[in-house]
Amino acid sequence: MSNQTQDLVEAFFTGLKQGEVSPKLISPDFSAWTLTSGDMDQQRFCGGVKLLAAIIEGELIYQRVSLTCDDSAAAVEVTSDWRLNNGDRAQNNHVFLFQIRDGRISHVREYMNPTVPSDVLGPAMQAAMSR
Repeated sequence: MSNQTQDLVEAFFTGLKQGEVSPKLISPDFSAWTLTSGDMDQQRFCGGVKLLAAIIEGELIYQRVSLTCDDSAAAVEVTSDWRLNNGDRAQNNHVFLFQIRDGRISHVREYMNPTVPSDVLGPAMQAAMSR
């Protein structure tokens, strides 16, 4: 296991928890893909993180279940259990796949149960965007 990659991934999740991923962690051409949102560039991904953080009561905490990595990739299994500002609860299991290039995250893919984002998070995000 690469300690540098592990540190990078942990810093990424710390950024998610705070609602903002540091540009120092991701490459200038960073891209992402999620099961529910599809392909995203850096701006759209970071905007989504901020929006998600805005509808959560407290911090975006992911509990790590497992982590496997080398110098160019990482696979992380996590769980989430969040209380939303509207009182709803969102629980899910996630797998994040990271591609690492030149010491930064160049791409991340997130897999999860798509029902939670569409049925629980989506309506709360739409309400937040309409304010």
